[in-house]
Amino acid sequence: MSLSRRTCAIAATAFSLTILTTGCNSKVAQCNKLIKVANAATTELKTISKSGGSKGDRIKQMEQFSTALDKHSKAVQNVELEDEQLQGFQKRLSDLYISTSKASNGMIAAAKAKNIKGLKASLKTLSSGAKTETDVVSSINSYCQAK
Repeated sequence: MSLSRRTCAIAATAFSLTILTTGCNSKVAQCNKLIKVANAATTELKTISKSGGSKGDRIKQMEQFSTALDKHSKAVQNVELEDEQLQGFQKRLSDLYISTSKASNGMIAAAKAKNIKGLKASLKTLSSGAKTETDVVSSINSYCQAK
């Protein structure tokens, strides 16, 4: 191979690698990273929610739920995103997991203390969190599907 052909081949390879690495940080790739972490959270939380049982088991279930929320909040925070809009969704999702975990812990404490008022307040917060989650997920999906 002559020197000019070799130079062209190296330049073409370098250009291709630049395109590929730039594509890894594209909106679609970043969306996929955030959605993957959110889906993992949803899957684990659904599994925990389905494992019901006696009253004592439900308190243990809520503790597992809260622990999982804390873990997934950190996972969401650790996703590296450059897109400012996605960073906003990332913060909202992480904040949601944190507030839901706190409400779950409040519910656990209220259940152990047999505090009906506390249980109702925590349940109200959890219900609000469910609506917020729907809104955040819908916003992420809309943004990520837009061209």
